[in-house]
Amino acid sequence: MIEQQIVTDRHALLALEEDWTALARTNASLTPFQTPAWLTTWWRHFANGDLHVLTYRDGQRLLAVVPCFLHVWNGRRQLTLIGSGISDYLDPLFQQDATEAVISRLAEHLCRCADWDVCDWQDLSCGTPVRQLAHHSSLTLRASEDQVISAIDLPEDFDSYWSARSADLRRNVRRYRAKAEAEAPLQFSVDARPSDALVDAVLQLHTRRWRAAGQRGMVSANASAQFLKEISARFAQCDMTRVFSLRFRDKIVAAILGFILNGQFFSYMSGFDPEFESLGFGRTILFETIRSLHHAGVRRFDFLRGDEDYKSWWGAVTMPRCRLLITRAASLDRDLGNRASSDHH
Repeated sequence: MIEQQIVTDRHALLALEEDWTALARTNASLTPFQTPAWLTTWWRHFANGDLHVLTYRDGQRLLAVVPCFLHVWNGRRQLTLIGSGISDYLDPLFQQDATEAVISRLAEHLCRCADWDVCDWQDLSCGTPVRQLAHHSSLTLRASEDQVISAIDLPEDFDSYWSARSADLRRNVRRYRAKAEAEAPLQFSVDARPSDALVDAVLQLHTRRWRAAGQRGMVSANASAQFLKEISARFAQCDMTRVFSLRFRDKIVAAILGFILNGQFFSYMSGFDPEFESLGFGRTILFETIRSLHHAGVRRFDFLRGDEDYKSWWGAVTMPRCRLLITRAASLDRDLGNRASSDHH
């Protein structure tokens, strides 16, 4: 018999973290954004509304976690996945052998619970088990395309990868480096335990780059600086954080912040100093970062959201993503409304 529990306070959420982490480790396709460390840190910084984290167990064995919170959005009571907005992979975690049974229990809960009007779940894989909720007649599920993910699958031999890139890209990387080094040496560094100051430097470069283009940039738009410093430090304790930086004239002029997990690198944030745009430091650091990661045994470089042209120049291919809008069938909504009215009187 599968037991469902609803976590509604932060202390209970933190108490769940050990079992949740063990569940996460059983998922071969796990990304940093689905880990309890990322999601509990997100909640601490961006909490809005009430926790509504659904857990499913068979005895002591944790089978699944569907981490949601309940809030009002556009006049409706919405169940939203924790991590939404600044996370690129948000599929809830399931024990594979229990997925069907858990989805059935989840559907029952969504049908019985009168506290929500809509589930708007973003950044999901197209094959997410949550899509099985469409098989339940009391629920209506509408799937739509979400922003694609772009990633490079790196071959065993780096020279093979690089020789497959266009002659223009290879020539530009070579010429930009020569042009810069004619003025001053370049220093490329990799930090697995970056200081707050180094993470700040990445955030500042990212913001300067976007402001030069007339946009705010993600850090400013989402007020995410403190979150990123904290999660970078948490992941560094597990050897998951990497900051790649490029120095020119003793100044950091380009940087990439990302996370390593299961042989993959997730490039979360990058930036370069627009003052030196003519020296092509954005291309130089990307080349050095990919080469460094390849030599460290990483075989997948994930650019995360977006299909900008430059990503394909580096060999990235896109993967579709989906967004699910879940509502109750109209007849069930009426029944729940009548029941609530009867209870009130």
